[in-house]
Amino acid sequence: AHPIVRAHFAKALKEAAPEAFTAAHERLWRHYEKACVKDLPDTLAQMQPLFHAIGHACLAGGQQAALEELYYRRVRRGNAAFINKQLGGAG
Repeated sequence: AHPIVRAHFAKALKEAAPEAFTAAHERLWRHYEKACVKDLPDTLAQMQPLFHAIGHACLAGGQQAALEELYYRRVRRGNAAFINKQLGGAG
């Protein structure tokens, strides 16, 4: 669906049924987290599901888990800054 259409229905769902909105994003979070080919992906393309998982985790109220488990451990790999230094990903 077009992004405007998705945004409209997301807003309507969030206002009408906030529990369903949160549950839907939690399902998407878990789906994208499992869709990642490797626990520690080697390329930006392999990391794409993790980026989606981070966004949905935040919308589901899992900001701390998104930060610690997905971003720091799997994307950034702690102080190694893997995504920046090895893959040249920024922004």
